[in-house]
Amino acid sequence: MLTEAEIRAHDDQRTLGPEGEAELQKLLARSLPESGRLLDAGGGSGALVHVLRRLGARVIVCDLDASMLRAAARRAPGTALVQADLTAPPVRDDCVDGVHLSDVLHLVPDWRGALTELARVLWPAGALLVKIGGGASGLAEELSSAAYERSPLPVRRNDLTAPEQLDPVLAALGLHLREECTLTTVRHATLRQLTDRLANNPFHLPGTASQRRAAAEAALSSSD
Repeated sequence: MLTEAEIRAHDDQRTLGPEGEAELQKLLARSLPESGRLLDAGGGSGALVHVLRRLGARVIVCDLDASMLRAAARRAPGTALVQADLTAPPVRDDCVDGVHLSDVLHLVPDWRGALTELARVLWPAGALLVKIGGGASGLAEELSSAAYERSPLPVRRNDLTAPEQLDPVLAALGLHLREECTLTTVRHATLRQLTDRLANNPFHLPGTASQRRAAAEAALSSSD
């Protein structure tokens, strides 16, 4: 179960900003039918549901964490919510027009199994939109690296580190790359705000709240 502070930190990490949201909306418009059914796989607290709904999509948020789904219910009333692992979504074959998978696949131990299941529920002419997680830059990257070095536990991540790794897996599932693009992500934050995000985000730094806080604060001190 996640705390409100942990959920906010996770959401901050996924924020696209107005420009990135506009780019995502255009990508959705090119990829999905109007008013189609869209599975937001690993959608967490529904942070991107408002973007996914702009084209009239009927959004289903699937996430493993119940506290995330409760936050999604508050943020996006009326959204269908499913609590499940992405390697075993309780959704029938060929029933969604699109699958949106943002900043989560790198956290799934069996990411190939997850893609296999998501391809199963996808309508044959549907679209799978995948955004690989990770990718801080500048001061955020420096602070994150310093915190990882000071963490008593290994960083939670599978072997998925580059988009090219998806190609053979998707091809084996009968899916082919239509388009590759980069979404603009702009986040303005002070070093203190970045430190608090690191300390509060269990998906970014491993360990207990106190262990994450200690690693993040030590990283901040080293940057002075």
